Amino acid sequence: MKYLKCLVFFLKSQQKHYLTDVKVMAVNGNSVACLLHWNAVQPTGKVLDVDNIDVYIIKDGKIIKVKIFSADIEKENDFWGND
Repeated sequence: MKYLKCLVFFLKSQQKHYLTDVKVMAVNGNSVACLLHWNAVQPTGKVLDVDNIDVYIIKDGKIIKVKIFSADIEKENDFWGND
C-alpha cells in the first residue's frame, strides 16, 4: 500500500515535486524536525507551494518513521485529490 501511495504521488505531480528550501533543522535525540518548503506542479498547471514541518525518527542511521505537518492542509488535499 505504501508503494501505491508513492506511485500515485509521482503520477499526479509528473515527478515535478521539489524541495525548494530547508528553513530550519533541529535535532533532539533520535528525532529531527525540519521546516521545509515544497513546490509541485501537475500537468494541468495546478500548483502546490507550501511549507511543511516534517519530523523524522532515525534508527541505525536510517529514517524509520516520518510525521508530516502541513501549513495548509486544505491546499495539499486539493492538489493531491485527498478527501
